[in-house]
Formats: sequence, structure tokens, C-alpha cells
Amino acid sequence: MKIIHINNYSHSLLTKDLEQGIFDDWYARTAFYLKKYYSKLDIECWTPERTFKKEKTVTKNGVKFRIFPSSFVIMYGREFSLPMLKALKKEKKAILHIHEGHSYTAYTIMNFFKNPIVVQHHGGRAPLLHLKKGLQFLILTPILLLDQIIELLSFRNVSHFFVLNNYEKSYLNKFVNKKNVRIQTMGIDTNIFKPYNKDKAREKLGLPKDKKIILFSGSLIKRKGVKYLINAVNDLDVLLLIIGGGKERNKLENISNSNVKFLGYKSNKLMPLYLSSADVYAMPSLWEGACISLMEAFSCDIPVVATDVGNARELISNNTGIIVKKKNIEELRNAIIYVLNNPNKFKGMRNTINKNYDWKVICKRTLDIYKKLH
Repeated sequence: MKIIHINNYSHSLLTKDLEQGIFDDWYARTAFYLKKYYSKLDIECWTPERTFKKEKTVTKNGVKFRIFPSSFVIMYGREFSLPMLKALKKEKKAILHIHEGHSYTAYTIMNFFKNPIVVQHHGGRAPLLHLKKGLQFLILTPILLLDQIIELLSFRNVSHFFVLNNYEKSYLNKFVNKKNVRIQTMGIDTNIFKPYNKDKAREKLGLPKDKKIILFSGSLIKRKGVKYLINAVNDLDVLLLIIGGGKERNKLENISNSNVKFLGYKSNKLMPLYLSSADVYAMPSLWEGACISLMEAFSCDIPVVATDVGNARELISNNTGIIVKKKNIEELRNAIIYVLNNPNKFKGMRNTINKNYDWKVICKRTLDIYKKLH
């Protein structure tokens, strides 16, 4: 059985660190963990890259990566590589696992290849839904309408869909067989993301033991809603730790007081310590696909306060956290205060991850689908 995981965009569109982008993206992580638990699987990862002039092949963690030069690229999702497509023609028996179905690469493969096709939703949206983003997209209506028609015709050729949330599931159920659509996100390595003693974690990180700590981790960009979190806690006697970087950092620092600390990027090795040191994990996002940061927090047994985006509602129950409205500073503040004042009410967060989101579980479910298609 050969499986080819196909990424649909150049990593240089989103990061300057190509190596990290290529080897740390969702398609790569899925392949690495599948290879880890099922070593006999023949797994490859293919991706386009606009900055490459010729194909490059490398092997990492037992997985072969083939990186192809792009032939056409406008933006994320609107890209394809003719060299990659030509190479795929030779892989007539491989299962093609496409990462993000709302893309030109996906449409092309769905319509011109007869291989078994699995599509993993990454949080993208159906073409016409982009019109909700603002008036600037109205001029693209004819293009988006054509994309929508092509997409719906293409989806008929997909063997199985993995989606991130009920919203995407309900969208696909209108057009394809419901039996072929299942909610599945990226996994969490619970051997890495595990709880540590709070005082010991704080001591190791040099954090105060007498302060309530709120933690956020993620890109410092507008859609993460960090400014609402800062405004919500600026007048509270807490320490807000912000992990991550991005173009909004300077603006966010300008609206922060001395109780807000910007820590930059932290490795997966350190993140469980930071999560274990926190009293609340906050996710004030305006939009998400899969809320991986919530899963990481839960895996470290930390309650969360999060906006109602992505799959947050599927993850959070009454005893694991609180869901609040987007951009609502007062509701966000009140929820954080409630969790801080009622720590004993929120328990069993890690159980949710072990049961549904550990990489072993994700890989087993994925392999089951592969076997049906093989």
C-alpha cells in the first residue's frame, strides 16, 4: 500500500523558514506519525514550492518528500504544479491523501486522476463563502462562482473526507454521501503534551508562584483576536503570557500594560511546561479551522476560555472550559474570572484528548480508511 500526502501550496507564501514549513506542516506530521506507528506503510509527502526551479527529494523520519516547482500561483489555495501532476500520473495505484479540498491542486487531482482519493479539510472555505469576508471580494464573484461549480463537481470523485468541524460536515453532506464524511483533526502527541506540577513548571520557567497566569499561544495576526484578550485582562491582577510572533506584535505591545509578557516562539519541548504553569488558556480567535492550541491545553489538563470558532464547540464541555462570543471583551473577561475563581469545577480535560485526538487514535482511524480503499 502506497500513500502520497499532497500539500497544495508553497510554504514560502506563509513562512521564511522553508525547512520548518515543509517538515512541520499538517501533511508532514500525519505522515510522520503514520510511519511511526505503521512502519511498513510506504508513505511520501509531495508539495509545490514557487521558489524552486527543479524538483528536490529528501527523506526525513523514514518519509520521502518530493518538492516540485510551481507552475502557477496567485495565493494560498490557488496554485498548482505541472511537474507534480505529471509525476502523479505514474502513481496509478497509490492512495492520494490531499490536504485541503478547497484548492486548485485538489480540483485538478479530483477530476483527472482515478486513484482512491482522501481529502483532509484544513479549515478552508467553499469559494462563495469568501464573499462574507468583505466587499473587496465582490469583484471576484464570477471567479468564485465558477470555482464553486468546479468544486462541487470535483467532490463527487472523492472516496473519503476528513473534516474539522460540524460546519464543514453539514456543508459536504449536502453534496456527497454522508457515510464518506467524518470529523477528524490533526492529532496531539500526549507523550509530549502532558501535565506537570504547576509550581515546579513555574520554578523551571522563572515564573511567579503567587500570580494567576493566563496563557495564549499562536500567531500574532488579526484573526487571532489577541487585542481583545489584552483589553479583557489589562485591569485584572493577573499575568498574561503571549507565546508566538507575527506582524501585529508591535501594535499589541503598545496596548499592553506591564502584566502582559511577550515571549516569542517556544518549542514543543517547552510548551507543556508553559501550559502546565497556567491557570487558564485563552483563545480569543475570530476564525479557526481546528483549534489545535485548545487540544494542547487540554492535553496538559488546563481549562480554557475560547471564542465560538472552528471546532471549539465540539471540544469544550461544561467541565472543561467556557465558550464566549467573538470580540466581546466583557464576556471574555468575566469567563476568565469565573474559571480563575472556580478551578475545581474544571476537570478531566486530558481524557477528551486521549479518547479522540491522540495521534495513535488519529492514525488508526486514517489507516482504517486506507484499508477500505486499497
